[in-house]
Amino acid sequence: GGSLAGASVRNLLAGLTVVDLPWAGTGPPPWFDCDTDDDVRRAEEWAR
Repeated sequence: GGSLAGASVRNLLAGLTVVDLPWAGTGPPPWFDCDTDDDVRRAEEWAR
């Protein structure tokens, strides 16, 4: 019942477990994120 305001991301995520997720599909993985112009170009190529 606490507030999230002012909480650190480290404390918010401390209880999570990080795992690798393999991707054998075609095209981008479901978690693909376009952060750069090159990422956008790759996404456009996959969409063709």
